[in-house]
Amino acid sequence: MQQKATVAKGATSNLAKKDLLELYRLMYRGRKLDGVVESWQRMGRSHFYIGAAGHEALLSGVALHMRPGIDWVVTHYRDLVIALHSGITPREILASAIGSTEEPGSHGRQLPYHFGKRDCRILTGSSPVGPQFLTGVGMGYASLFYASMAEWKDRPDLWDPEEIVYIGTGDGTTSQGEFWEALNFAANPVHPCPVLFCVEDNGWAISTHVTENTPGGSLSDLLTGYRDQQLIWLDKVDGCDPIKCAAAAGKAIDWIRRERKPAVLHGTVFRYRGHSCEDDESLYRTAEDIAKKQEHDPLVDFPVFLVEEGIVAQSDLDAIRSEIDGEIDEARDYIEHQIDTHTVPFPAEDSALEHVYSDQIDPTSSQFDVAPQPEGDPITIMQAINRCMHTEFAKNPTTFALGEDVADVSLLADIDRVSGKGGVFGGRTGGITANLQRTFGPRRCFNSPLAEGCIVGIANGAAARGLKGVPEVQFDDYFWPAYHQFRAETATMRWRSAGTWSMPCIIRVPSQGYTGGIGAIWHSQSNETAYVVPGVRVVLPSTPSDAVGLLRTAFRSDDPVVFVEPKVLYRRTDIAEPYPGDDYTIPFGRARTVTEGDDITVVTWGIPVHLATGVAKKLAAEGIGVHLMDLRTLQPWDQAGVAASLQTTGRLLVVHGAAQTMGFGAEIVRWVSRHCFDLLLAPPTVLGALDCYVGYGTLEKEILPQPDDIETSIREVVRYD
Repeated sequence: MQQKATVAKGATSNLAKKDLLELYRLMYRGRKLDGVVESWQRMGRSHFYIGAAGHEALLSGVALHMRPGIDWVVTHYRDLVIALHSGITPREILASAIGSTEEPGSHGRQLPYHFGKRDCRILTGSSPVGPQFLTGVGMGYASLFYASMAEWKDRPDLWDPEEIVYIGTGDGTTSQGEFWEALNFAANPVHPCPVLFCVEDNGWAISTHVTENTPGGSLSDLLTGYRDQQLIWLDKVDGCDPIKCAAAAGKAIDWIRRERKPAVLHGTVFRYRGHSCEDDESLYRTAEDIAKKQEHDPLVDFPVFLVEEGIVAQSDLDAIRSEIDGEIDEARDYIEHQIDTHTVPFPAEDSALEHVYSDQIDPTSSQFDVAPQPEGDPITIMQAINRCMHTEFAKNPTTFALGEDVADVSLLADIDRVSGKGGVFGGRTGGITANLQRTFGPRRCFNSPLAEGCIVGIANGAAARGLKGVPEVQFDDYFWPAYHQFRAETATMRWRSAGTWSMPCIIRVPSQGYTGGIGAIWHSQSNETAYVVPGVRVVLPSTPSDAVGLLRTAFRSDDPVVFVEPKVLYRRTDIAEPYPGDDYTIPFGRARTVTEGDDITVVTWGIPVHLATGVAKKLAAEGIGVHLMDLRTLQPWDQAGVAASLQTTGRLLVVHGAAQTMGFGAEIVRWVSRHCFDLLLAPPTVLGALDCYVGYGTLEKEILPQPDDIETSIREVVRYD
């Protein structure tokens, strides 16, 4: 047996008898409980099963060296042993199998084995593979942040000097780009993160074999360059040998705690069943192959080895099994009694909309209705945002900014020798984030790798640990690599964890067209509709004072905010305004009336606000009154304000720079048609861009709505009878 040879080489020299017994305890507890969950699915007591059996030896070896309540845990769905060791109870695991609210990760909202428990530092997991890497590294960045900032050095509730972040994954998931982005960020000496990537390689990604998934069939073989440069600790281990796993995990975790750098532990394990209860592996694996994977089951081999070598007595193992059998039987009886008596606390029927947004801070409330206190000379939108960020960073030491080119310099030694960049839109005078790094230091403003998913993912993980990240995605059209992080993590975390976790960051996105033809397809789209999803606030200012008031509300909010910035307006001096004061805030969901009028309501946002303003003034001279509304926020949007305007005008035109089809105007018209139908004197109308992409040069003017188009549309709606 392989374990005997390992012992002969002295691999157990650092493992006392109690450690060896603990390894067996951890493995047996996981396998026993997993068997109950599997049987329940077969019996129809639960809806779904995705097994953890076969991964126990590797995970028990890791768990032996982890510190529950100190280390942070980001699991994937086969990390049952880690979840149990870190503080989730068997009763809570069984509650998750039936969708009970007694399950602490999501309180019945997610599939089984999406582990989570806030007071045990176990982040609630998600189903898409890959997002956990960047989230976990973001949590690791929080460790670095707290350690390096004097304000937080004595806060054991926030961090521990030796804490690590565990990130679990299967081998298939390492082909996701987010794995490489996470490793690239965590291993960078500029911001090394104390993270353990635990790769549980069972050889299969559902029915895709590792040889198809990973070049050469071995992830660790691809990572030797990181190891050789001392950027990470790396080892590959037989994940069915608990002694080898414990030895390797001990070295990995010691490295992380000591060096504060990441480690990759690659263990070859086996998948006891198919991918899930929906997967029949006999369709793609031979009977001989399926049988072979159970020939060296550590739950069979390891206890035999311990007894045969005289390390423990059979009675020691019997006592462990008896104790765990009793614990799990008690948990099973408790849940089965609830099932049989129809007393399972399932989520309440009226609870679905709970925890979509924060129940602590309401950014739409009157507390954010603070009057401006104008001061100084007029400033541009760029200057307004920069000043607001400096003010809020000074007030809140948990804030930090990251993104491509947001720092003053990349090489800190040069910071006093150059003026600094601070973003790509500022020209020679510096951009929106100019002097943030110079003022607050490189830990609070730094350049990210050129990887949008990384930018948002790091902010997500840091937010889960109490930091307020302000990530910038340099252009709206380049947001899509980050959309997986945004949609799977940023938007869903509060809801999927039933309010126990959240990711309140501010994602800044320069957007919209009207560039004079220099933008084209990847620099001129208006993609704001894509950000309007449950759990996220979407803001789009068009004036300097609105930029300040809305951004400050975003800083004070407890929800994630996408702050969409019309980049063409950044430096326009004709719309400059005095700075509205360091306390100025604007409630989300409250539109700004730009012009008054009784004949038609025109709703828009961003750059079209200024186009429509000129049109409204022209038509006013002809006696056509335009009630022009700048929505300012799209999630939420001012439904009450629009309805109130329609009571007077009865006519609606929505104007936006997004394509006509599936632009946000369609949502406004849908709502108005349902709730204001009796007020309408004409069909509600949308004027958007052509249903194509914004092109280069003269094409831009043809594609995007122009003042003449707005005027024509207003006249048509007003004339309708």
